[in-house]
Parts: sequence; C-alpha cells; structure tokens
Amino acid sequence: MDIGLTQRGLEIKASCLRRISSAATTASSSSSSCSSCSSSCSSCNACSSSCSSSSSMLSRHSSMGERLERLKTEHAVLQKVKEQQQQQQQQLQQERQQRLLLEAKVAALECELQQKERDIQNAKQQEQSTQEPLRMVLLWSLLLLVMLLVVDATAAVNAAAAAAAALDVAAAVDAAAVGVSGAKQREQQLQEQLLLDWQQTELLRQREAAAAAAAHRYQAEAETAQAELRRLSAETEEKLERLFKEKESLAEAISVYRLEEIKAKDKTAQQTQQIRNLEEELRTERSHSLELQQRQQEAAAAAARDSKQQQQQHEQQQQQLQERLAAATAELAALKIKVETEPNRLQQQLEEAAAEAESYRVSLDRVTEELNAAVAEAEREQQAAAAAAAAREAELLAELSSQKKETAAAAAAAAAAAAERDKTASTLKNKLEKAAAALSKEVSHQETLKQRLENITEELESQKEETQKVRSDLLALEQQHMRLMAAVEQEREAIRQQQQQQQRQQQQRQREEAQQQSRARAGAAAAAAADATQQQVQQQAPEEQAGAAAGAAAAAAARVAYLCVQQQRQQLLLLQQQQQQQLQQLQQLHRESRSRWLRKLQTYKRMYIQLKSRAAKLLKERDLLLQHIKRIRQDGEAAVQQLLAAPPTQLPQVEQHSLLLQQHQQLQQQLQQQQQLQQREEEEELLRGESCSKWKSAAAAAAAAAAAADMSLQQLLYPIPQESSSTTLSLTAAAAAAAAQFKKQQ
Repeated sequence: MDIGLTQRGLEIKASCLRRISSAATTASSSSSSCSSCSSSCSSCNACSSSCSSSSSMLSRHSSMGERLERLKTEHAVLQKVKEQQQQQQQQLQQERQQRLLLEAKVAALECELQQKERDIQNAKQQEQSTQEPLRMVLLWSLLLLVMLLVVDATAAVNAAAAAAAALDVAAAVDAAAVGVSGAKQREQQLQEQLLLDWQQTELLRQREAAAAAAAHRYQAEAETAQAELRRLSAETEEKLERLFKEKESLAEAISVYRLEEIKAKDKTAQQTQQIRNLEEELRTERSHSLELQQRQQEAAAAAARDSKQQQQQHEQQQQQLQERLAAATAELAALKIKVETEPNRLQQQLEEAAAEAESYRVSLDRVTEELNAAVAEAEREQQAAAAAAAAREAELLAELSSQKKETAAAAAAAAAAAAERDKTASTLKNKLEKAAAALSKEVSHQETLKQRLENITEELESQKEETQKVRSDLLALEQQHMRLMAAVEQEREAIRQQQQQQQRQQQQRQREEAQQQSRARAGAAAAAAADATQQQVQQQAPEEQAGAAAGAAAAAAARVAYLCVQQQRQQLLLLQQQQQQQLQQLQQLHRESRSRWLRKLQTYKRMYIQLKSRAAKLLKERDLLLQHIKRIRQDGEAAVQQLLAAPPTQLPQVEQHSLLLQQHQQLQQQLQQQQQLQQREEEEELLRGESCSKWKSAAAAAAAAAAAADMSLQQLLYPIPQESSSTTLSLTAAAAAAAAQFKKQQ
C-alpha cells in the first residue's frame, strides 16, 4: 500500500509539473499573440482573472503549509507515544520475570506439601497396623483369665498350675504395661512431630496463598498494562487513519488545483481566441483605413477643403487607435511577465510541498514499520512465555508421576518384606492390602481429577484464544466499517465539491453570457449607429457602407456565441442529473454494505455469548472439582486427627535390649542422613544462591525424621517374638488340661 501511495504521489507530482509547464507555454504563446491586440477591455478582464487565480493559489499554498506543520506536530506526538510504549514493554518484561520466579517458588511449595501429605498417610497406615495385634493380645489374655477362674472354682488340684499361669499372665501384663508406657511416649513424640509438620504445612499454605495473591496481582497489573498498550495502539491507529485522511484531502486539493489549472487553460484559450478575433478586426479596420486613405488622397484633388477636414478627422482617429494599441501592448507585456513569473514560483512551492509530503510519508512508513515490529516482538515474547510455562508444567507433572511410581514401588517392597517376616499376621496383611487398594483408588481418582482439571484449563485457554480471535475479527470488522464510512464521506465530500465547482462554473458561464449579451447589445448599438451613420454618409463614400456591414457581421457572431452558451448550459444540466443518479447509487450501495456488516456483527456477538456461557460452565465444573479435592483432603486430616486422639493400646512383649540397639542404630542413621542432607543443601545454596533451598532442606529433614520414626514404629510393632508365642501356647495347653481334669472329676 505504501509503494502504491509513493507511485501515486510521484505520478501526481509529474502531472502537476507537466500541467504547470503547459500552462506556462500557453501563457507565453498568449502573451506573444496578444502583442498586436487593440482592445483594452479584454486585457483588463484577463488581468483581473489572472490576479484572482494567483491569489487563490497563494491561499491554497498557505493552507497546505499549515497542514504540513500540523502533520509534523502529530509526527512528534507519535514519536512520544512510541517511547512510552517501549517503556511499558520494559516494565512488562520485568513483571513477567518476577511472575516466573513466583511460579517457581509456588511449584516448590506444592512439592513440599505433597511430600508432607504422603508422610501423614504413611503414619496413618502404620498406626492402623499397630492397633490390631494389640487387640489380639488383649483378647487372649481375657480368655486365659476366664479359664483360670473356672478351673479355680471347680478343681483344687490344679490350683498350683492356675496360680503359675496367673503369675505368667501378670508378668506378661506388666511387660505389656511397660511397652504401653514406652509406646505412649513414642506416640507423644510422634504427635509433637505431626503438630510441627502440620504447622509447617500451614505456614507453607499461607505462603502459597500469598504467592498466589501476588501472582494474581501481577497478572492484573499485566492485564492493565496490556489494556493501556491496546489503548495506545488504538490511538496510534486512529492518528494514522487521520493522517491518511489528511493525505487524501491533500490529494483532493491537488486534484482541485489541477481542475482549476485546466479551467485557467480553458480561460486562456478563450482569451487567445478573443485576441485573435480582435486582431482580425484590427486588420480589417487597418485595411479599411488604408483604403480610405487612398480614396481620400484620390479625392483630395477634387475636394481639397473636404479632404483636409476628413484627413484631420482620420488622423485624430488614427492617433486614438495608436494610443489604444500602445496601452494594449503595455498591458499584454505586463501580463506576459506575470504569467512567466507566477508559474515558476508556483512550481517551486509545489515542489517544496511535494518534497515535504514525501519526507513525512517516509517517516510515517518508518513509524508504522517500527510499531508493527514492536507488536510482533511482544507477541513472540508472550508465545515464548506460554511455551516455557507449558514446559515447566509438563516437567512438574513428570516429576510427580515419577515420585508416585517410586512411592508405589517402595510400598510394594515394604509389603513384601512384611509378608516375609510376619507370616502369622495374615489378617493384618489383608487389611493392609485393602487399605492400599483404597489408597490406590483415591490416588487414581485424584489423578483423573487432575487430568480433568488440566483438560478444563486447556479448554478454557482454547476458548480464551477463540474469544480473542473473535474480538480481533470484530475489531477488524469495525475498522473496515469505519474505513468504508470514511470512504463514503470522502465520496460525499468529493460530490459536494464537484457540485460547488459546477455551481461556480455555472456562475462564471452566466457572467460570461451576461458579458457576451452586453457585447452583443453593444454590437447591436454599434450596428444601429452604423446604420444611422450609413444613412448620413451614403452620399459621401461607399466605403463606410462596408464598415457597417462588418458591424452587422459582428452582431451575428455574438448571437451565434450566445446560442453556443445556451447549448453548453443544457449539457451542464444533463451532467448534474447524471451525477445525482450516481450519488443515489452510491447511497444505495452504502446501505446494503451497512446492513451486511450489521448482520455479520450480530452473528459474531452470538458466537461470543455462546463461548462465554461455555467458559462459565467449565469454570463451574472446575470449582466443583476443587471443592471435591478439598473435601478429600479434609477427610484425610480428620482421619489423622482421629488416629492421634485414639487411646493408647498395649504392645506385645519384646526384647528391650534389641529394641534399644535398633533405636540407637536408627538415630545414628537419622543423624547421618541429616548431615548428608545439610551438606547437599549447603552445596545447593552455594551453587544456586536462592532462598528456596532453606525451605527445601527443612522439608527434607522433616521428611527424613518422619520416615525414620515410621520405620522405628514398624520395627517395634510388626515383629512378633518367639517367647510371646511360646507363652501363649503354654497357657492354652494348661487351660485345656485343667478343663479335661474337671470333666473327669464330674
């Protein structure tokens, strides 16, 4: 489009120069032909018309200079707007970097929260596994006591055996009480650790909420900045459209100037024709004067007195004619000088205006190209940020899935080890398997929910993109509609200008007709005077009759010119009717295009409403899924609290020495792990230099401590020693023997 405008400007400039040169040549030819003119009236009219045209041209050039100054000021404003846009883009880049840092921090906090939740679930499972063997021991002890009471009441022979069994049971109960006290202490320690973990998780959640609020705030600021950028871009587009309109108005002014030049050429052609007619009349008059002189010289001998008087009269007339000719030649020379100087000056002014317009157009093209480049760079940055965010999300999801797989593998290995060690606890294993199945179902359900959430977010993003596309289409349609309206207004203005020009032409033609009528009347008066003089001078000379005949011929020519003017007027009326018909057709086309664009706008509005409703539905579904996930988390927290608030149970009898050794080894392992983790954290801090490493180290230490505590509980609770099993078997055998003796005695 810019190339087309430049070519059009060059063509306009070349045509202007050609027309100016042709006008100068015609003016020079007219001035050369008018050197022998004798009529002063026509020269005065030409002078007045040339002065008026020069004044109008000067006023137009002054208006063009004012427009160019206005365009320069607007160009400076556009440059300022461009600088503001660059500053805003820099601010947006800084905000995007801050937002990426916050997103990374939030992702790290989410990973830590997930690890805490897994630790809590493991502790819950371990406590469930510890409660069931304690219940079994209590049931066996109660059964033995009942059997011993029955034996004491029925047979006195087996009292010693029952007493020994009772003593064994009492010793077992004492050992169980000691184990219960140790278990209570450990449970208290675990509760304290869980409370600390819970506090840390709450702190992490609060920080996550603060980070999310900050991210929302930065997002809102980024959206406001984008809105300001859009507003500034819209303003720049409006200014560019205004500038293009002014360019078009300048082109129209140039076209009007060309039309006026054509009119001036027509006027000069008419003036040249009039001058030629006057020259012919002068030649005829000179020939008549020469003939009269010859005849007077021939008749001088016959009538000396009469000839002397006539010669004196003719000499006076000749002197008057010579004076008129001298005045006409002087006026023609002045006109020639003006015509030669004014086109050169106008040509220089036009060349300067064309050069300024060309430079301004080049600057506008450069500004538009820079704006387009800035917009393209902003779009590329947005796309890169979106791609980086998507890659980051994919990496996080992959890490989560790998961690889930590792936890599942670890759980399977722990279950296999427990099955190999504890063959007697089949019921506990079944219950643990059921719990693991339920947990796997919950995990799968959570994964499905996460996938659904991801799908919903993807659909929302796609819908946002579609809405943005629809908005861009609507903006493009509105811009096209505005351009069409501007084109229609320009056409209307052009038609109005044409009508005004036609009115001016009609007025000028009416004036010319009036002048021609006045000339015709003057010719008729001259013809009447010639007739009167002819009657008076019929006896003097037949040569005056020829002059009267020439006056009659001039009157006839004036009548013919009047008829030609009437024909031209009729042609102008026909042209006006045709232009009115064209205007009606253009108005009809404008109405049709307006109705068509209104229909398209309504369809786009409907599509936008549908997409908006669909987005609202998806957002509702997303809220429901989030509520469901929160409910599941609340249920898990309530279950953990119930387990913590449950009363302590009795533990089986175990070897204290082995337990102490195992606890000492576990503590040493925990200390080594903590030292290794601290070393790794210090190295990471030295390498990265970020504040998030401290939180990660604290979370890793807490997770290691929780894992060590869980392992210690498993080692304390799961293994059933051989001594406890032998004591239970001996007690059952003694009870069975006592029952058999009681039956024999009966």
